[in-house]
This record gives sequence, C-alpha cells and structure tokens, in this order.
Amino acid sequence: MGKSVHIVVLNYNGYEDTIACVDSLMKIQYENFKIIVVDNASANDLSALQQNLPSEIILLQSGKNLGYAGGNNVGIRWALENGADYVCVLNNDTEVDPGFLKQLVDFAEANPDYGMVGPAILEFDEPEIVQTTGAKINISKGADLPLNQGKHIDEVEKVISCDYIGGACMLVRKEVMVKIGLIPENYFLFYEETEWCCRAKQAGYGVYCLTSAHIYHKGSSSINKVKGLSKYLLYRNRVVFVKRNGTFSEKVKFFVYLGLKMVQTLVFDFSNREEIKYYLHGVFNIIDKKKYPFIIINQ
Repeated sequence: MGKSVHIVVLNYNGYEDTIACVDSLMKIQYENFKIIVVDNASANDLSALQQNLPSEIILLQSGKNLGYAGGNNVGIRWALENGADYVCVLNNDTEVDPGFLKQLVDFAEANPDYGMVGPAILEFDEPEIVQTTGAKINISKGADLPLNQGKHIDEVEKVISCDYIGGACMLVRKEVMVKIGLIPENYFLFYEETEWCCRAKQAGYGVYCLTSAHIYHKGSSSINKVKGLSKYLLYRNRVVFVKRNGTFSEKVKFFVYLGLKMVQTLVFDFSNREEIKYYLHGVFNIIDKKKYPFIIINQ
C-alpha cells in the first residue's frame, strides 16, 4: 500500500481556502494517506469546517492561535501518535496536483538520507510560473536567496539541493522529527520552517526540492488580515533566526551588517525608522504585546 502519510492543513480564518485545499487533496493519486485539519482558534470557521469537510477528515482544534509552528505541531503530534511514516505540512491556501504526493514519497523512499523534500511551489494564478523551489541562506546577512522565482517551470532543474524548502509544502520523515523535534515555536510566523530545515541539515539529512511535483499557492492570505504584522515579524524574526542558528563568526558579521543598516535607516530613510524597533525586538527577544497581544512565542 505504500508508506503512511498524514497531511496537516492549518486553518485560521480561511475556511473557504481550506475547503478548496481539501477538495484538491481528495483527488490525489496516493492510497495510504490521512488529512488532518487543525483550526487555529478561528473566529467563526469551526462550524463551517464541520459542515463542509468530508467525514473522513480529522478535524482538531488548537484552543488558541498558536501561530504557524504551534498550530501545525498540534496536527503533527497527532500524526506521529497515529502511525504516520511521513508528515506533509501543507498551507491551506494551496491546491495540489493529483500526482504530487506519490512523486514526493517515491523520491524520498529512493533517497533515504533525504530528510525533507518539497515540490515546486507555483503561482496559483499563473500555474506555470515558479513561486519557489526552495532557497539558499546567507546567515551572515540573515537573508535567503529564493531559487528560480519567476521562472517558467520547464526551465528549472528536476532535483534541487537547497538550504530550505518552502513552508507551504514540506514532506518530512518521522525519524527526522523524532531526532530534531517538531517545528520550532520561537517565531509565531516566518523563519520557523527555515530553522527546521537547518536543523535537519545539521543532523545529516538532505533537503531537496523535486520540481516535477507541483502545488499551487495563492499567497499568505491570513497574515495580510493583520496590518503591519507581516513586516514586524519578518524583521524581528530575521534577527532571532541568526541568533539561534548562526556560528559565532556569522553572528559577528550579521550584527556588524545590522548596525550599519540601522545607521543607514536613521540617516537616509528616517520615515522607516520603525524597522529599527523591529530589529531590536529580535535582539532582545521582545514582542510588541500592545500591538499584537495574540502572539504566542516559546522563548
């Protein structure tokens, strides 16, 4: 029958996207899979999910908004406790090609030292254009270099070794999660999947994108509902990521770079001075609870 795969889909105030995502999953060409939908304390979505999801879907509730990592980890824990050989973390604002999961599982099974694999993530409205096939990381600048963004899918290599694969879809071996833990809950949103991939590589596993497998991503619909949250967490968590994952020399280079960047902002781009506060919140592990009281982070 093939390895057991549990697909975890996190919902937060986006039940229409979630239902469309699940509808596409019901058509995949793979036998041994379960779908777990985790509702991350949405305002009004639970009844709609209960009424519209097929009866075989496992619907869990987080109890409160735990962010990307915490919400997905609710589903991952259930999967690992209930016989999953692999967990596929999938954004709710995606739809999938019917063959994507079989391709990913076959690829992983043929390469047992590959711990995390992902598909090519394509633009939903332009399904032949690449959104991401993973990225390379420059920790000294806290920056990532997306691979093949904007290219036609026919132009890219079939197999790509990368530092991390897009968090919109990740297939992860059970043994990897047992060894390195679940998704780090130190970010709420952004950079948690990057650190997870880094941990896998540090543990000796490969991280790869198989570009013949496709999913279609609409974009970050839930984060955009909170004004300013996206920018705040991207800047703050960039610093947190380097602090947690960089070597001593990488951290020194990064903080020299960050200091120069903040001076440049003060002198030449003063209208964006709030960026300095966001960076400093990362330096000192601060959360703006006045503005974003709902953010939950495990320090």
